[in-house]
Amino acid sequence: MKIMHCPQHMGENLARNLATVRELGPLSVGFTELDMGRTDFTEAVTQGLPKHEILAPDRGEHSREVPIALRRGARTTLERVDLIRLSRDLPGPGIGNDRWMNVVRFSHRGSPYFHVATHWNAAIQDRATGRMRQNARVEATVTASQLLLTEVGRLIAEGREGWVTGDFNYRVHQKPGFRLWEHSPQACFTELGMTWVDDGLDYLAWTSGVALRPGKRVQTIPAGAAGNGSDHPWLVGTFTRTAG
Repeated sequence: MKIMHCPQHMGENLARNLATVRELGPLSVGFTELDMGRTDFTEAVTQGLPKHEILAPDRGEHSREVPIALRRGARTTLERVDLIRLSRDLPGPGIGNDRWMNVVRFSHRGSPYFHVATHWNAAIQDRATGRMRQNARVEATVTASQLLLTEVGRLIAEGREGWVTGDFNYRVHQKPGFRLWEHSPQACFTELGMTWVDDGLDYLAWTSGVALRPGKRVQTIPAGAAGNGSDHPWLVGTFTRTAG
């Protein structure tokens, strides 16, 4: 099972980016920055990924910003899609937009799975030190972390294995005295018993009942590399089920 985190930059170079996704052929891929408010790019993604079902509930505002594309197939069944609001629009042009978490339940080869895609508030850390700022976006991110723990905890309790992908706008700083924030993605994944890979602000995490295929690592496709016209790296992992 190939799972992908594919952040975008407000729809720029989308056709080129979707061509790369088609070549990679993931089972499920989570996007970011695909809803500008008055217009969104759902139709373009639908046309660009004809073998996938584009799961992007429309609740107004920027709610289709974090769509998940699930590959169609006889062995894959979509069960449920839930869109959870993390916060409303906050002060800060371009960084305070309303934030959402997209939760998809599906089965593949008879086993239950989930994929959660999200995008947390921006500008929550000091750029130089990584220390948390004190503003409404940080407060909203605390709520986002709690909602992530609650929802993913519920999914795991259902007996599902799965993945969380997202631009969490939280970066580990290699500075003296830096400590992980108690509401960081790392803290959430640790509490949930998940393994993760992070690259800057971007994360791909998975539950204990799935594992990377032997000899495989999470592939990073750097921003600006061939096939990636975004300003963020993409993360791609190929997994196998280890749970019974």
